[in-house]
Amino acid sequence: MLTCTGTACRLDGDITVENAALVLDELKPQIAGGLQMLDFSGVTQVDSSVLALIMSCQREAAQYQRRLQLSGLSGNISTLADLYGVESLLQA
Repeated sequence: MLTCTGTACRLDGDITVENAALVLDELKPQIAGGLQMLDFSGVTQVDSSVLALIMSCQREAAQYQRRLQLSGLSGNISTLADLYGVESLLQA
């Protein structure tokens, strides 16, 4: 589900309400360790919890005076962000 190399992590599989909290728990130490890029290109299915995951990751990074770069965002993620009025959170 999560593959990290250097300062980047790639997410694979589904990000839904069933596993978003577990993904966040895996990402927190990576963020603390200097994670700069979060790659969503391997994500296959999402629900609105993906937005909560992104916001939580950005909030974690802000504690270290950083903002995560997001890449590989699918149209589904963009559509959800637009629907909920949080599309600015997807911008670098």
